[in-house]
Amino acid sequence: MISTRFPQLMTQGYTLASKWYFKEFNEYEFDQWVQDCRNLLSRCEPEPYFPWFPDHRHIEEIVMLLHKVQGQILRREIQYMGLL
Repeated sequence: MISTRFPQLMTQGYTLASKWYFKEFNEYEFDQWVQDCRNLLSRCEPEPYFPWFPDHRHIEEIVMLLHKVQGQILRREIQYMGLL
């Protein structure tokens, strides 16, 4: 069973993108989301690429990365070292 954290962070990313579109963007909320994503992906072996200095333009890229890594974990192509 895969961590529920992946779908939660993907949903949160879609919400942030929507907030950006409607000019309701909160920089602190975005920074916290990026840190949560970075922490989750750092528990993968091999660790996937993560943008160095992400900003609002990277939201879709990060959501797609989370989706891709979740699939790779399910297919056992990447090992997840955190709690499931």
